[in-house]
Amino acid sequence: KQWYQRRDMKLWERLENPTTVGVIVTLQGIGYSKIDSMKTHYGWAILPGIENIASQISFQQRNLFCIASEIVEQLPEADYYLFEELLPILPKDPYMKHKVNLIKFRSTLITILMTKKSEDKVGIHNIKPNVVDNLFKLRVEMKELLSRKAWT
Repeated sequence: KQWYQRRDMKLWERLENPTTVGVIVTLQGIGYSKIDSMKTHYGWAILPGIENIASQISFQQRNLFCIASEIVEQLPEADYYLFEELLPILPKDPYMKHKVNLIKFRSTLITILMTKKSEDKVGIHNIKPNVVDNLFKLRVEMKELLSRKAWT
């Protein structure tokens, strides 16, 4: 772990104005926002997630790979990608199936992102949800857009 932290800090020090994309993953959609080290905002978007979250066919590896590949192609280039950590799965969790499917989807996204963006040149990290909210204000934007989508 120390090796990774040192390597990541060397990457940070080499970059003049590193860019960061904050990512929130839900089964219904993926929200992202891009900023630089001066907190200049370069834009944000919400990409569609899994079409039919009730069907386990959507979560078969081949289908997840196709959807995740399309999403990764739409993410902007950045030096760092920060993913919001997921809520823990509790014993007898009523949302266990949903959370497991979200873990599958998120893991597939991150794996494809790591291979496409060459992890040696890109930092990919998990951070606490409130940090993503404070840096990118994505939670409010995503909730608003997803609620509008539900009404249309």
